[in-house]
Amino acid sequence: MVQCRPTIAVWGHYHGGNLGDELVVAAIVDAIRRRLPAVRIVGISMWPEDTRGRYEIEAFLINPGKPQMDAARVTPQARAERGPLAATVRGIPGARGLYARAMRARKVVLEVPFLWRSYRLLRSVDLVVVAGSGQLLDEWDGPWLHPYTTFRWAMLARLARVPMLYPSVGAGPIERRLSAFFIRTAVASARYVSVRDQHSARVLHSIGVSRPLAVCPDMGYGLLDEVLRDARAVSETRGDGKVVGLNMMAHHDPRYWPRGDAQRYDAFIQKMAAFTRWLLENGYRVRLFSSQTRVDRRVADDLVHLLEDGSQLDPHRFDSAIDEIDDTEDLVGVIAGCDLVVASRYHSVLLPLLLDIPVLGLAYNPKTTELLIDAGHSERCLDIDTFSVEALIEAFRELSREEEAEAREARRRRVAAHRAAVEEQFDRIFVPHVAGSLGASSTVPDHG
Repeated sequence: MVQCRPTIAVWGHYHGGNLGDELVVAAIVDAIRRRLPAVRIVGISMWPEDTRGRYEIEAFLINPGKPQMDAARVTPQARAERGPLAATVRGIPGARGLYARAMRARKVVLEVPFLWRSYRLLRSVDLVVVAGSGQLLDEWDGPWLHPYTTFRWAMLARLARVPMLYPSVGAGPIERRLSAFFIRTAVASARYVSVRDQHSARVLHSIGVSRPLAVCPDMGYGLLDEVLRDARAVSETRGDGKVVGLNMMAHHDPRYWPRGDAQRYDAFIQKMAAFTRWLLENGYRVRLFSSQTRVDRRVADDLVHLLEDGSQLDPHRFDSAIDEIDDTEDLVGVIAGCDLVVASRYHSVLLPLLLDIPVLGLAYNPKTTELLIDAGHSERCLDIDTFSVEALIEAFRELSREEEAEAREARRRRVAAHRAAVEEQFDRIFVPHVAGSLGASSTVPDHG
């Protein structure tokens, strides 16, 4: 690969399925283009084809093997044909263990040439920026997914003498010693690190990270100005205050969640069904949405099944917008059309804050709790496992009451300050590291 101009790589476990992650990637790509228009941007992701299409940049695999593919591409017919064969293979004594060993051996065989290709890629790059949010954790497949991948690229970047930056990253959970080693070593080798909240700082310090960790809000606050303006214009035309955006998630759904717990998932979905019935009975219109559409579509189907009870739901009072959402602009547009939001996923809580829409969070991780505390609304957060339907209804009643002007203005100031902090961080990490090699073309455009 021949390098023609300064290059920044946007690195992370993103692949189009999680629009919260894509919100962060979009903010980074836009921040680079506004400040350094002459810079070449490349993506390093779990699904390069998707990354190329979304951002019109070159893109490369973050891990060896096949890219993370859209599960929707596997047709029902293909699943049906594969099912009996898979069941037969699982019934053979020792087949599962043999398959697992074969997969591990395959990974080792693929790793060596992948290391060389990745090193060569980094030799053509001037800067690697990690696209948070939650990159530093071992919840998904233990040490050998996020932690090892982070460690691998950090060591390759060090070998290639390329600065690697971790702005506004989230951390945790990190439960295994090997994971802690991988992540601690990667963070120690970084040129720059900041965390999005105090919880992430505590997690990293608990595994032995000794460097100072500045706190800078999540990069989702860097949502493109034009998208935010358009969405706020939609928000100002909302109607009677009765449209409730309901963000479902596959919380401990064994079909998706690592070490999923069917009882916890069932308890969650049953409570959400009861809450939805209450909303409908009290004259609200409910719109289901998600920032992880590939996974949460099944959750929406489960909710509808519980609600139908042998009769059809009124489409004028209950509908799902999940199939309308393909990118971050779609997601922002759906949320902008809601008067109130009840959300489980982190960025589905953050976006209503940006749009000045009252939001109630169901926290599956301390990051959501800290997000709402930082916005001045600790009372608007419930634990996703322990909340009762009655507590959720009462919190929603409080959310729907007319807000005092002083409280709303205080929240607006906080959100504006967070956006300013994210923009200032972009100035600090991009311009000094790259502008010097651009010469006269490195003028930083006015980004407001």
